[in-house]
Amino acid sequence: MPRAPRVYLEGALYYVTSKVMQGQDLFKEKEDYLMYEELLTKYKNQHGFKLFAFALLPNHIHMLVETRPETTLSDIMHNITSSYTKYYNKKYNRQGHLFRGRFRAVIIEKEPYLLKLTRYIHLNPKLLGMAADPADYPYSSYLLFTGRAQEALYRIGLDDEVREVFGYLKSGTYEDYLKEDCIEENKALHKELSRRVFLGCDEFGKRINERIGEVSVLKVSKKKKKKRPYRLAISLVSGVILVVIAGSVLLYANRAVKRSASLKIHGAVPQHKEESSKPALERVSNAGSEVVEVAGLDGITWQVKFVAGTPFQAIDRITFYHGKMASENMNLNGYSSSNYSVTKDDNRLVWETMQTSAQGMALWRGELDGEQMKGVLSLRSKEGKPQDFSFVSIKYQKTD
Repeated sequence: MPRAPRVYLEGALYYVTSKVMQGQDLFKEKEDYLMYEELLTKYKNQHGFKLFAFALLPNHIHMLVETRPETTLSDIMHNITSSYTKYYNKKYNRQGHLFRGRFRAVIIEKEPYLLKLTRYIHLNPKLLGMAADPADYPYSSYLLFTGRAQEALYRIGLDDEVREVFGYLKSGTYEDYLKEDCIEENKALHKELSRRVFLGCDEFGKRINERIGEVSVLKVSKKKKKKRPYRLAISLVSGVILVVIAGSVLLYANRAVKRSASLKIHGAVPQHKEESSKPALERVSNAGSEVVEVAGLDGITWQVKFVAGTPFQAIDRITFYHGKMASENMNLNGYSSSNYSVTKDDNRLVWETMQTSAQGMALWRGELDGEQMKGVLSLRSKEGKPQDFSFVSIKYQKTD
């Protein structure tokens, strides 16, 4: 699925969702929800973005955000998620990623979707069976719309946003609006939000494309300006290198001819030994090597090292072959190979899989950035607390 354009567009919103890694809880206690609300308050004041609605659910969040020209959504979400992950990992004595990849965002035309999307977000806890009524769920912005929020919510400061939303009401109160029959409308919204990168009329889409074009031209222009001062120097250096190489080749050829002539005079015949090809097992790459080109995962075996604690052995070999992932450590402990999924995040490949055994589940998540891999193994045993172990790659090789 394509990513929503990270551009500022006047009169536009971002519908943002961010999910926790499979098998994790984003919020375990009331204190965790309050911490996330504190971070919303902190970075809303710092970046000056508008927050029209939010809902903090046990394993994911929903937000409706309007950015400013000088602030990107990526900056806002990076600050919030990285700060919360540090808090969470320290509190629960864990390591590694907490959120499942990057957040997802859909760019929204404010009119006519602002009012509809606040209702869609505020009804989420009820639709998921977490509350009989939106007013019974304490970790969403709905209570700010009804004037019944606790102090922690009021500190986020949504007064201006709430007034703007109320301006779109045609009649009655916001509470009445949420009680209207909107099941089919919300189903349609859910489908659109999960499939599309923007939601609005054709003219709105045209404006987005124009803005993306402007941003792309600006980026290219900046790159060209950075490269210009070095072009002359690069050309001169390249010319010198070519002259040196050409001179070396001529000198070597001249010596070879003379040596060959000398051998013929003395009746000697030069012997040529063919180089044997290296076996596949020796085609191993460490950091910085380019012996094996890693363009994907399938057909590659990785040797990884667990850091800060180990589940079984400190070193493991994980193999990706024909769409399945297998771990030597896990196989020895009763976990069979399993299908794995791959998504692309910027220049990284992100893979995930779940292995099962009589003891419980093993959830893997790894990131492949160039020739380096890192990730987290989460063990969920039927007895005892969940355990997380981070790992990094040592080397890799093509699978025989």
